[in-house]
Amino acid sequence: MAPDLKGNPADHTPDSLAAGMTGSCLCGAITVKLTQKDLFAKPIGHTCHCVNCRKFTGSALATILMVPAENVSVSDPKKYLKSFLDSDTGSGDALQRSFCSNCGSSIGEFIDEESNEKNVFLNTGIFPRIPTPAFELFTKHRHEWMGEVDGAVQHEYLRKPYKS
Repeated sequence: MAPDLKGNPADHTPDSLAAGMTGSCLCGAITVKLTQKDLFAKPIGHTCHCVNCRKFTGSALATILMVPAENVSVSDPKKYLKSFLDSDTGSGDALQRSFCSNCGSSIGEFIDEESNEKNVFLNTGIFPRIPTPAFELFTKHRHEWMGEVDGAVQHEYLRKPYKS
């Protein structure tokens, strides 16, 4: 008999997440509420194969939702949310990489406050279901055993301005 595991994305239909979704770090101390309609109506967000994103997420690639900051609310009652400034990035943009200091889950990247950027980048592993990415970045750094995301626009490095 298979173990009773939680976290199956199939348990969360796109219709059930039509008004947005809530995610959390592994220990549950930090929750992120995303109130963006129609997240699953079309491809949105991206994957990133750059070394910084791979190291930050501890994975072969990062899957990221880029959303307007006004659509995101973070609850951190225990003050576990910490960040560090990653200034040596492939894009040239300094990123505030945020994570839970209790369990280590990566939460997202925030453009340096001196930038005019009005979006935040949320790492999708904290959410119950992930929309299909619209594009992929730093594909020159993709592992040879990984394929392209079907239908996603491919960028060998970074494209600016950021738009989903």
